[in-house]
Amino acid sequence: MIHVAVRPFALLAALVLALGGCAIGEAPEDVALAELAAQPALYDGRVLRLRGLVRSFDAPRHYWLEDEYVNRVGLHPAELIAPHLDRRIAVVGRYSFSRERGRQLQIIRIEAYDPPR
Repeated sequence: MIHVAVRPFALLAALVLALGGCAIGEAPEDVALAELAAQPALYDGRVLRLRGLVRSFDAPRHYWLEDEYVNRVGLHPAELIAPHLDRRIAVVGRYSFSRERGRQLQIIRIEAYDPPR
């Protein structure tokens, strides 16, 4: 009987481990935007915590995080980041880099660190 109760848990654990694209259990790496800009491919596929100011552009609507030296990373999905426009935030997400799309962060969570204006 014990094996029957343990087996579904073992299957669930195997499924969670197989979903490597998920950030379950992954501790984010704190990376400066300047470092990301200097070595964009180095962090590809990793879960990162980035800090900066949220900016946007209208045509087409897109959002990015930038530092005081205008090092940038695109942020997705737009509906999660839009309420934080013009705020300094820390954001955790899965980073990707390609020459065609540039530096992108798929948001897992937002850790705002300044009050709304």
